[in-house]
Amino acid sequence: MAFETRGNGSYYYRKERDGAHVRSVYVGSGETARLIAMLDAAHSDERETARHDERAKRAKIEAHDEALDELSRLADAVATGVLLVAGFHTHKRQWRRRKDDKQIGNLDDR
Repeated sequence: MAFETRGNGSYYYRKERDGAHVRSVYVGSGETARLIAMLDAAHSDERETARHDERAKRAKIEAHDEALDELSRLADAVATGVLLVAGFHTHKRQWRRRKDDKQIGNLDDR
């Protein structure tokens, strides 16, 4: 709670950011100000909980993304191995059958 003592009383000020500057906005004094301060604290707690939940959700998604990336790398490695064994090669990032590979032959003959 941002109660400030000025003169003979205690007053509640809300801090607001305006770009790089923080300014104090007078809210009130007395029992009304204490209730408003409690509401502000409750809203702050709710926002913090929402931020925490969002971070946890994002971390879970990132973990799934990492697992999917690893699975994709493994699938690429298996596909590359199969194509190389079948007599293919890459030319300008495209898989092509070797024309001079007589040992492998046609895949349909197997």
